[in-house]
Amino acid sequence: MALINALKLFSLRDEGGKGRAALMFSAVSDMLILQLTGGIFYTGFLVGYDFDIVNIGVLTFIPFLANIFGVPLTPLVLRRFKKRKAVITIARTSYYLINILGITLLPMFVTGSAARLGWMAAIIFVSNLVNTISVAGYNAWYINYLPEHVRADYFSISQFLSYFIPGILILVSGALADSLTGSPHQMIIIIALRYVALAVGLLNVIVLALPKEQPYSETETARITEILTTPLRNRPFMLTMLMVFIWQFSLNAYSSLFTVYLLNDIGVSYLFYNIIIATYSLFFIFFSGFWKRWISRTSWFGVYGVTMLINIPAQFALAFVSPSNYVPLMLATRYTQHFIGIGQNVSYANFQYIFIPEGDRITYTSFYQLTLNAGNFAGLAFGTAFLALLPDFSMNIFGITLGGVPFLVMVNAAASAVLAPLSFWMARRYETRERAASE
Repeated sequence: MALINALKLFSLRDEGGKGRAALMFSAVSDMLILQLTGGIFYTGFLVGYDFDIVNIGVLTFIPFLANIFGVPLTPLVLRRFKKRKAVITIARTSYYLINILGITLLPMFVTGSAARLGWMAAIIFVSNLVNTISVAGYNAWYINYLPEHVRADYFSISQFLSYFIPGILILVSGALADSLTGSPHQMIIIIALRYVALAVGLLNVIVLALPKEQPYSETETARITEILTTPLRNRPFMLTMLMVFIWQFSLNAYSSLFTVYLLNDIGVSYLFYNIIIATYSLFFIFFSGFWKRWISRTSWFGVYGVTMLINIPAQFALAFVSPSNYVPLMLATRYTQHFIGIGQNVSYANFQYIFIPEGDRITYTSFYQLTLNAGNFAGLAFGTAFLALLPDFSMNIFGITLGGVPFLVMVNAAASAVLAPLSFWMARRYETRERAASE
């Protein structure tokens, strides 16, 4: 019932509904593109061209490095235009063409391992540098369609559809890829999926260009130093960004490397991995109303803190995955994380908006993107460097010997132990006061 009521937010009869419908379509298509060109299919693509786990780690953190350079410059570019739709659309189109098509074609024309790594890193850097313009531009444009009272419903329904619709395709794709394991046709399927993702991306650009572009409420900021320092005077916002950095660091310290570990060392199949991802949408059907009510009755930070508490034992247990136990252990831990993930993701998605003032939205959304990407880059760089410098790392816990990747998985559990009490403190100290002031 909660999801049915939330669908009313996407009515095409009013401009707000049209904007949210376009944004929801973008969220679904973004997830589909991510699943088809990232995750286990991206790992399979790179492994098929003889990239090792350290090379994959390097290529994975390049986008975040590009964003760190690009995000501070983005407001300076966008503020030159009162109407930004054309600039944003060109930037996003260029990103899809360079990133998806360029990466797909490059290994066919460049054969040397070192040359492939260098050229692919360059393509990834340039494409993501261009994409910083579209990310910040869309955020500042579409925030007008997400007032406070609709965000819980919007984030719930968009995340449900983001996993449900792509989940159907990746299940079929995963089963097909598994059936061709050891065959050269497996790589053909993975490459074909990248072309499907490119088509979806171009359609995404068209849909996002349809809603009306609203006037931007911003002050004139002329220097990069002002863009970087303006949010520093907003203490609640900066504390929220600290939480974002910690979470993104801990998540990226292990996530992409863990996928390689599951595929190469544990022997997890594409189908099993994708089943776990796809079933996330089912949890939305049964539990989204529960988490939405909890958020409305308590607070965004309070709910996030509860999910962090539950994530500690689940993530710790996930580090003990092995070829003999991965089916029951991954089902138990990942489905626990699916349950808490609804409340966690919905509340976390609102972190960038809670303390943003009416003016300078492009400055604050750019600073959020900078923090997000700095955390992603730092986490990936840490995880990749850790495995490169300590390839034979091992530790013994409960009589079980674990290597470097399981250790990185535990880093996320440790971060959750830090974020849980910080979340509860933020809820009491700042969010309650913010809500009272807005009522």
